Amino acid sequence: MSTLSVPNSFTNGLNPDAGLMNANFAAVKTFAEVESIQRDGSVAFTAATTFHVSQSTPRCGAQGKALAGGTSIPNTGTPTSITFTSENWDSSGFITPSSTNLTVPTGLAGIYLVSLQFDAETSTSTWRWGVYKNGVAVIGSASFGVEAGSLSLPVVCVVGDVFTAKASQTSAGALTTSQVLFSLVRLSL
Repeated sequence: MSTLSVPNSFTNGLNPDAGLMNANFAAVKTFAEVESIQRDGSVAFTAATTFHVSQSTPRCGAQGKALAGGTSIPNTGTPTSITFTSENWDSSGFITPSSTNLTVPTGLAGIYLVSLQFDAETSTSTWRWGVYKNGVAVIGSASFGVEAGSLSLPVVCVVGDVFTAKASQTSAGALTTSQVLFSLVRLSL
């Protein structure tokens, strides 16, 4: 990537020459026109884009994200807990793999963004998905006529609160979840 270079520099307290100042403005204008992506797409990328991503824990602290796939959901209409088979990340011991729960660890009470993203086997029935806190629906069994979607809600949590993701459906037979992503991210203390 090229860098902006201006041809003239100035000293505080002295009056700048207008011609020299205009030359600097012209250099900035040329750089912006040649090196910037325009809204109308008239200047294209000329090199690979590099993104710098941090995997550090957010300032507010704790986070946990679990992944699941292949949970069989019977056609009874009764909410079935999703078993999480792996951790995507877990800063503080929220998740026990092969468990159905995310638990707020000691010292990490606060306001959390609780999120559930899901994808499941296609069906003519309506899938119902929910997030439960200590056995009570907090993102209450939202109905989806499609098999994929997401739910999110900020929730006040205390140490030991247990979150569970559940799904139900009433097709002619059992159906299987394809992928479920369940996360808790602390927003504030």
